[in-house]
Amino acid sequence: MQTIRSIIAPTPRQVSAPDDRAAAGRTHDRFQAAVRSPREIECLEWLARGLQDGQIAAQLHLSRSTVRLHLANARRKLNAKTREQALVAALLKGLIAP
Repeated sequence: MQTIRSIIAPTPRQVSAPDDRAAAGRTHDRFQAAVRSPREIECLEWLARGLQDGQIAAQLHLSRSTVRLHLANARRKLNAKTREQALVAALLKGLIAP
């Protein structure tokens, strides 16, 4: 079972060659850019306020299935198994404010 700590701060990999360092930097950059979808962030922010899918959909003028899609994408990008894990990961990474 994964812990929140393993999701948030995976152990650093060994870097032995310049090519490995460049690849590691690109991976980090892709992660930083990956969770920058404004709708994913908005959905996570409303989720943090305690709203359910239908309520988030009403606030953002979206369908429930679209809200679920944005939250699922955020969960996948944050390497979280649940919405709650994604929410904690987003908070700890500073993607959303408490």
